[in-house]
This record gives sequence, C-alpha cells and structure tokens, in this order.
Amino acid sequence: VSNVQARAARLCWAPPAGLGNRLSNGMTVSCSFEVSLSDKGRDGKFRLIYSGEEMEYHLKDLRPASDYHVRVSAMYNLVRGSCSETGSFTTHCSIPDVPLSPKLSHRTKSTLTLQWKPPGDNGAKITNYLLEWDEGKKNSVFRECYFGSQRHYKVSRLFPACGYTFRVAARNDIGTSGFSTEVVFYTMGTLPALPLAPRLVRAGVSWVTLEWGRPEGSPSEEQLKYTLEIQEDNSGTDFHPKYTGENLTCTVQGLKRSTQYKFRLIASNMEGKSSPSEVLVCTTNPDKPGPPSTPCVTAETPYGFTITWDPPQDTGGSEALTYLLEISEGCSE
Repeated sequence: VSNVQARAARLCWAPPAGLGNRLSNGMTVSCSFEVSLSDKGRDGKFRLIYSGEEMEYHLKDLRPASDYHVRVSAMYNLVRGSCSETGSFTTHCSIPDVPLSPKLSHRTKSTLTLQWKPPGDNGAKITNYLLEWDEGKKNSVFRECYFGSQRHYKVSRLFPACGYTFRVAARNDIGTSGFSTEVVFYTMGTLPALPLAPRLVRAGVSWVTLEWGRPEGSPSEEQLKYTLEIQEDNSGTDFHPKYTGENLTCTVQGLKRSTQYKFRLIASNMEGKSSPSEVLVCTTNPDKPGPPSTPCVTAETPYGFTITWDPPQDTGGSEALTYLLEISEGCSE
C-alpha cells in the first residue's frame, strides 16, 4: 500500500513466487488477481473491489481517518490460490464534511438567532465555524458574519420584515469545508395594512376580472399574499375564498349571469392577516335572449294591421328587452 491520502490509496502486488519466474522468462500464462477490501477490521467482511490481470489498483472514495484492510489472491488456469497476508492502512485526516444549513431558533423585528450542527470532522477536530450572509442585499455577495467555535450566533441591527440569506462552513487543522446550502430567514414584521377594495376591470356573462394594489405603506421587498373572498348569496353574510396568491389581479369564473356579487380582499404576510377591505359590489352581464314567439296579426285596416307577440321564454337574465320587427312587402293578387 502506498500513496495513502484522505480518500485514496495505491495498491500493488507481485505474483506468486513460482508464477513470477514464468512471467519473467516470457512464458504465456493465464493469471488473474482478485483484490478484496474490508473497513470492518481484519476479521470483518471483505468485499471484492478488483478482478483482472493488472498488478496495481488505485482505491478511490475512501473515508478519511479510517482503517482499511486489504488482501489479494491469484487465479492460474482457473485454479484459485489462497489469499495473501492482510495489509492494513489508515487514510489521512481531511477537511470537515459540508455542514447542514443553519436553523432559525429565535427572531424579533431586528434580530435573528441561528444555530447549526457540527458535520463529520474526518479525523481532525473542528476548531471554528464561518457564518456568512448577504446583508439582505439579495446580490449573491456574501460577507463574514461570525467566525468562532460556537454553534450559534445572534445577528442584530436588522430591518423588520426583511429576508437575509445565510450559509455556514466548518474548519479544522486540515482546512475549511465547503459552504452549506444557502437558507433565507425573515425578521418579524407587522400585520399588513388594510388593503383597498378590489376594482372591477371587466365583467362578462359568467366571469369578472378584478384587480387590486399593495396596502399603502407596505415595504416593496415584503412578500405579501392576497385572499379574494366572494359572497354569492345576497341574503347571507358569509364570504368564502375564491383566490389566494401573490398576483394583483384575478378572473373569477363560473358565475351566474345578471347576478350581483360582493368581493373583498385580505392581505397576509409572515405575521398574519389584515382585516378585510371594503366590499366591492359588481354584477355580471346578461346573456343574449332567446327568440320571441311568432308574430300574430290581431287587427287589420285597409292601410295597416296590428301585430302582437310574446316575449322570449329565456330573457337572458334581463327584463329590459327591446324588439326589432322586420317586414317584407308581399305581392298583391
């Protein structure tokens, strides 16, 4: 065993004594080797890692600061020989594993308290942790926030209702690990202000399109969600949600024609929900009416006649109907 590193090592071996003489004399022999490795001790279970005619093998993906045992056997003309004596080696120590992302343990409007767990030290004691943050600028530029041996840190003098991105790395005498996955935490804020009532953009027979704006005074970087509620029964007082999301507009489908509906808006953030806005009352459009009855002549004079008809059975949802009467001149006999 040679060139032992933290995660790799080089193995080489010689053929059995008698077989080695034949190889050196240029004789053609059919000889192969099997290499087995154990990380459970000399008497532990060995697993086959190589089978072939080469007399050298490079081990990879080993664990740092770990004991390994290796042995080799030869096969000549389909006859397997006994295993060699077991060789032992210990991989070198390495930098720590990449730690998990920090966790949020407490927050206020101006502080965030973070904590993190130690990763695997790979044989060398972890001495320090490096905590970095983006200072809330969302520009992927990180600066040192804390460096020390503690596994927790309180970040202060922050802005309310703002998000800050953090990552952490571990250091030992060998070096510094990679950084953890980035994670975003928000300071506490206040409940959203009362939003204005939604506005009607356009109405159809079975739909209405509404829009609204952010509550006055809410920071532009604060994430808000909106819940649009509808009251479908004029005789009742219950509103129920029709849309929840971050958009500032919504088209409500599946409504009845020529029907009055009431809408109101609620804004929410990480702290909770605002009070409902004032109510918007709007009405869907009527549909086109069905055909009226066939005209009937009810009275005649030498120079005219009176025609009557019944209204359509389906008025389209509107009682304000107008009629168009058409006439074609006939031929006199």
